[in-house]
Amino acid sequence: MKKSWKALLADLLGGGILVLLVFGILAVLALVSGTLMGFLGFRYESFGSLLLYFLFVLLTGLPLDLVASALPRSLVFLKRLSPGAGLILFVVLDILSTVLPMSLGDVLMEHVSASATSILVVALLCTVTSIKEFQEKLRRDQERPL
Repeated sequence: MKKSWKALLADLLGGGILVLLVFGILAVLALVSGTLMGFLGFRYESFGSLLLYFLFVLLTGLPLDLVASALPRSLVFLKRLSPGAGLILFVVLDILSTVLPMSLGDVLMEHVSASATSILVVALLCTVTSIKEFQEKLRRDQERPL
């Protein structure tokens, strides 16, 4: 089935708008995070380098973040860990899944300089905000039969 030019153009326009929306949200988050981290020693030369840094952190950290959430949930579901131990494992893995990409970005990007303190504070804040969601997922998993 052939698509008309109008349908193809509409698909491209819709995809372009979606990409712009995602980059807009990323830009706002990068600016807020960069400002917060700036108080703790984070430095960047331009807004473009800041945006590229957080895009890099997002893309490299996403697989690690998925593992940090799925592994403890799986181990608790299979009764290899207690829910409390699963939460502790999640906190450790979630902090690492933020610290590693940020540190790697700091090493690889010469226009960005992130202090260890700023990276650790952002990692802790990200983890604290995701603990409640993790606990809700654990609760739902435990209600499901094996």
